[in-house]
Amino acid sequence: MFRLRSADKLIVNNADSGHVVVIEYEIHGTILAPGAEYENRFGSIIELGSRKIAHWRDYIGSHAAGSALTASGG
Repeated sequence: MFRLRSADKLIVNNADSGHVVVIEYEIHGTILAPGAEYENRFGSIIELGSRKIAHWRDYIGSHAAGSALTASGG
């Protein structure tokens, strides 16, 4: 459904004495069905426990995602 071409513009922020990491990044690719180019920014909140990822939540630019999925490709 989606072909990822690249990811960049990573920003990393530590919180809660290093037990939480907040990252932002951009992805670039193509939605395969309509052939539409796709670019979006993500935000992720990562909670760490015992030096491992305990929980990971992603937040996506919903307008960019919806626009790419409804593109005519033409």
